[in-house]
Amino acid sequence: MARYSILLLLYLVFQLTQVSLSAQSSAFVAGELLVQMEAEYSLPSWLRDWNRTHADQQQLTLVKEVSRPVNIWLVSFDEMTVSGDELIMAIRSDRRIRAVQHNHSVTLRAVPTDALFDSQWQYSNTGQSGGTIDADIDAVEAWDVTTGGNTLTGDTIVVAVLDNGIDVTHPDFQANRWYNHAEIPDNGLDDDNNGYVDDYEGWSTVSNNDNIAGGSHGTAVSGIIGADGNNELGVTGVNWHVKVMHIRNNFNSSEDKVIEAYSYALEQRQRYNASGGAEGAFVVATNASWGVDEGQVADAPIWCGFYDVLGEAGIINCAATANDDIDVEVFGDLPTACPSDYLIAVTNTDHNDIKEVEAGYGAISIDLGAPGTGAYNITNGGAYGGFGGTSGATPHVAGTAALLYSLDCPALSALTAADPAAAALLIKEAILAGVDPNTSLAGITTTGGRLNVANSIQYLLSLCDGCIPASSVQLADFSVSTATIVWNTNDSLESVDLRWRAIGEMNWTLVTDAQSPLVISGLTACGSYEYQVQSNCASDVIPFGNSRFFTTDGCCTAPENVELTPLADEIMFFVWDAVTAAQSFELRYRVQGTSPWTVLSSTLPQNTISGLERCTIYDYQLRTVCADEVTAWTALTTFITGGCGPCLDLDYCMPENVFSTQYEHIAQVEIGGFFTNASSEESGGYTDFGQLLVAPVLEAGVTYPILLTPGFPDTGSASEDWRIWLDLDHNGSFTTNEIIFDGDPSSDPINEFITIPANTNLGVTRMRIMMQFSLASSGPCPFVGSFGEIEDYCIEVIAPEECASPVGFARDLLGANSVEITWEAVPGALDYQADYRSAGGVDWLPVMVTGNQVLLSGLDSCAAYTLRVKTLCNGSESESYSFYDFNTCLIGGVDLLGNEKNWVLAPNPFRDQLEVRALNFPTSGEMTLAIIDGLGRPLMKADWPIGQGSSRINMTDFPAGLYTVALYRDGQLWSVKRAIKQ
Repeated sequence: MARYSILLLLYLVFQLTQVSLSAQSSAFVAGELLVQMEAEYSLPSWLRDWNRTHADQQQLTLVKEVSRPVNIWLVSFDEMTVSGDELIMAIRSDRRIRAVQHNHSVTLRAVPTDALFDSQWQYSNTGQSGGTIDADIDAVEAWDVTTGGNTLTGDTIVVAVLDNGIDVTHPDFQANRWYNHAEIPDNGLDDDNNGYVDDYEGWSTVSNNDNIAGGSHGTAVSGIIGADGNNELGVTGVNWHVKVMHIRNNFNSSEDKVIEAYSYALEQRQRYNASGGAEGAFVVATNASWGVDEGQVADAPIWCGFYDVLGEAGIINCAATANDDIDVEVFGDLPTACPSDYLIAVTNTDHNDIKEVEAGYGAISIDLGAPGTGAYNITNGGAYGGFGGTSGATPHVAGTAALLYSLDCPALSALTAADPAAAALLIKEAILAGVDPNTSLAGITTTGGRLNVANSIQYLLSLCDGCIPASSVQLADFSVSTATIVWNTNDSLESVDLRWRAIGEMNWTLVTDAQSPLVISGLTACGSYEYQVQSNCASDVIPFGNSRFFTTDGCCTAPENVELTPLADEIMFFVWDAVTAAQSFELRYRVQGTSPWTVLSSTLPQNTISGLERCTIYDYQLRTVCADEVTAWTALTTFITGGCGPCLDLDYCMPENVFSTQYEHIAQVEIGGFFTNASSEESGGYTDFGQLLVAPVLEAGVTYPILLTPGFPDTGSASEDWRIWLDLDHNGSFTTNEIIFDGDPSSDPINEFITIPANTNLGVTRMRIMMQFSLASSGPCPFVGSFGEIEDYCIEVIAPEECASPVGFARDLLGANSVEITWEAVPGALDYQADYRSAGGVDWLPVMVTGNQVLLSGLDSCAAYTLRVKTLCNGSESESYSFYDFNTCLIGGVDLLGNEKNWVLAPNPFRDQLEVRALNFPTSGEMTLAIIDGLGRPLMKADWPIGQGSSRINMTDFPAGLYTVALYRDGQLWSVKRAIKQ
């Protein structure tokens, strides 16, 4: 854990010191952040605290868990109200957060257009493609030693390819495909208990199953690594025998999908390590032939840091740089500019051994070149052809890593078992040390050379009988006067010596034949020290060098790892890590944004604050008081007390990652005419708006109109079911008797009513709204994957009012520009307050009320409007307005609603195309269709031929807003509907 944090800090510091000559931000998914929590914390719990203590514009929504092994999550925010950079800075200050960044968009490395070749010149170049003789990776010479497959101890070697799918039926790629034989395919169960259901053929983060069939790019990449060899058919990969694990992430998606895909390979290798090979898979390398052009490392700490996590499990990672003539040290690139020791960054060379012009380079980040342009291998449809670009170069390196693991090298086998991370670094060392020097790569790559598999084999074999040093040397523990150092040994070592000294001293203290763990004692409190290791083999010695550093305990440091536990609504208990040098601790708190502070002192690393106000946000800070020093206050942090009501205080079940909004989502929810929430499709299919929006106030026993609008991102639509639960008894769960709405399937907006049961407990409670095709998951926490969305809201239920809002509205059109509207008289009403505005307008215009009616004049012809009315009683007024939508489109006394069921608009809301579908149109007469904007202005008019079933209207160039679609028959208005363009 500490090692990973230090590596992360080092590369962040390194990147922030670099000067970019061309500042250009890489693309990222708007409104999304990747958050990595410290191992002991849960993001859902942290998220609830965050949303309670931050302003509305900084609210976050949980989208999904991205990686279980390293606690990475995807959250969303409203990019219209707050910048992502501002949120990142705020979130980074929280001690529970390890890292946070934008969710970058990831794309395939574009492949240059090159001719196809009829042979695999990249393995043995005789000039057959018109290239230079011996401009190859010397694979033939390498195959004289090994052709791949298994390790010396019988481990089945696996390479994970993260790409866009493969041709699963290609005849030359069957023996080397990886299968999870611990899983029974298609039985709907997680047979091997690895967290993935039916992952028999691999895994797809696109469809969350093992459907890896598809793209041609993935086929070619996988074939270069391991097309079946020596089978008298077609071609061969770098390995004649290997297992290629395919993980489909469609690369041109987003960063969260990248980490999800890597996590599958990571979990398989971690299970293999933990079980001694009984479970999981021996994944030794990953291949990524894609990335983010000019992506900045400083913006992607989670992605870059993930390579260290993979490496610590024993996985080396190969990545393609940009197919562009750029210096990645200047312009950036993801992931090849990531500074992880467990990453190999690859550029592209051609059959003349020259770096392609359209290929990235970098003297610090890009390690080597490999043949890419025109590399001949398998293609989709059972065929063969040329591939190219850095996408083709990189799998040659990944394939080489797998080939090296198959060598008859006992030292490598021992190192792999004892220290998988060190073995991965040794493989990388052999690959980079074995390159052929290349003038076109000199000075612009770390090695200045092109891959040579045979050389790398010989380099590694030369070490098999040589001295392999102690590995993973690190500080395991420390106190005021002691430090414990640990390391891993291997079969080539006879002994290990260790020496240490205080920083600034000349003389070392030497420990010969040291044994791990080694405890160093007699140290000074809060002292800074360095140590070095020497590895002794029978025939060689790797001398002291590469100092490592540590500081003993006993420093006066501010409190860390503060944990808060509510003991009651008004009481909060604090506990934090002990500080050895502390004489006491001070805790200060205040209501957020107020002054002065209240300060409490304690001699133990804990304290309790009582007498707090309920449902209130507080600021707090801590500091340590030592004998001769007082630390600075910790960063300003907040907490919220209980008593906010069950909607926020109780832990309702969370339907995470159960839906896909790819084809349909909840576009808008309107309750009572006074509460409206429009939303877009959310990844994962669930949003908790209770943390984001003010709770609408509803009366127990009262019926309210609701308008539920589905959204369809594509042009098609589906018949959607709707269901609404309300937690009547405030117990934090939903039951069948708490269903207050169960609508009929429809692709149109649902305009119905809900009644708040009279027995509902008063106060703030939770409402859950579910929209799904056929209600495949009928419960309030569905866990059956399907399409649709769930939204949660907080609802405040109050006792029925004596001063009720008006109901029973009616309209009488007096002309094209004026209308009279009446409503039923409210018992006890002394007067009414009324305003109106045009549909889509912002400002309300007051209107004079006479009795229980209003007269509106000066309106636009055939335009849509909204009227709101509030009741004024003796000493009180209705809790909310009543709203009434109307228009001035009535001509010749025709009832606008009389024919509304004879035609539909879809989708509604829409984006670019609006389709009008006739269900029961007249069979005679002339029909005309007109589009009118929210201000009543006609935009277009067209004849509708008798018998035509549907018509699609292109409204791409029209602004978002409310539109009226009117149908005329023989010149008279026949029916009107409204549509919303998003």
